[in-house]
Amino acid sequence: MSRWVERMSALSLTAFVILMSSAVRAEMKFARHEIGRVGRQMGQTSLVDVDKDGDLDWVVGCNRGTVWWFEYKGPDEWVRHTVGEKAGTEVGGVAMDVDGDGWVDQVSGSTWFRNTGKPREQPFERCE
Repeated sequence: MSRWVERMSALSLTAFVILMSSAVRAEMKFARHEIGRVGRQMGQTSLVDVDKDGDLDWVVGCNRGTVWWFEYKGPDEWVRHTVGEKAGTEVGGVAMDVDGDGWVDQVSGSTWFRNTGKPREQPFERCE
């Protein structure tokens, strides 16, 4: 294949991708739903069932080292709870069952916040 044909093929493919992405973008419309305010810089986000009620809750940390979970109550209704403070990192974290007890814990850097099974009533236990 000549270079001209290769360039035209690449140009055609690029134009196709741009046109398709524009068409898809034009069809997609999102509504803004605010879950809660925890600061300007957020990280460590996870959607997991923290309280074992069958729906997804939102775990988020902020630049001050505090990690929260927002309990989903219904559309546009969320309740904020504290997971823990002084997390080992501000950006990297994961929600998972670390100790195999069936409750979702939070690991933030070198800090493990253990879900004691009463996430609505008390912050998680800090384990390092």
